[in-house]
Amino acid sequence: MASRSRDAEAPAGGPPDRAGGVVRRVDELGRIVIPVEIRKRFGIHERDPLEISVQGDSVVLTRPVDRCVFCSSPDGLTEFRERSICASCLALLRADVISAT
Repeated sequence: MASRSRDAEAPAGGPPDRAGGVVRRVDELGRIVIPVEIRKRFGIHERDPLEISVQGDSVVLTRPVDRCVFCSSPDGLTEFRERSICASCLALLRADVISAT
């Protein structure tokens, strides 16, 4: 008698917009493991950030798009203390610091 794997494949015949996939259980800390085949296909590596969002009844993982923490611009970004700041906002911050002294 064959034992059933905890990570069994999803049955065929699910919703038409969703291909069968791998079913994973959420652990006691709320974590799931993304299968290695999926990580390789999408180039996801250890410690890579992933954005978690909800679309309808689905939980969606996407790569975060870097945007300025102040104005949300994706252009001309600089990292400061692990935050992205665009050149325009950085110039405004520098001007505020200079005028405050």
